[in-house]
Amino acid sequence: NIVVIVEMLPAFRALLLLLSINVVAVIIIIIIIIIIIIIIMAVVAVVIVVIVVFVSFGFYCSKFLSFFLLVLQWFFSRLLFLAQAKLTRLTDKSWTTLS
Repeated sequence: NIVVIVEMLPAFRALLLLLSINVVAVIIIIIIIIIIIIIIMAVVAVVIVVIVVFVSFGFYCSKFLSFFLLVLQWFFSRLLFLAQAKLTRLTDKSWTTLS
């Protein structure tokens, strides 16, 4: 029995070494997986923040843009009204000169 145990010792030592290497490898793999999960969560958080910032910025931009378009519309309607009045005056003059 003792001879068998002594003969098995190198194999047992090799098995222990293999197990210890496996334990270290498993720990390293777990640490790498945790780091990858943290990186993914950080990327997702950054993407969410960027989306929220762009949505709120777009909301304020749309408010400003609608106001700007309203002012532009008012300006062009005044311009069109003045041009129409001028054109009417010109046509009135031409009608009076014709008649």
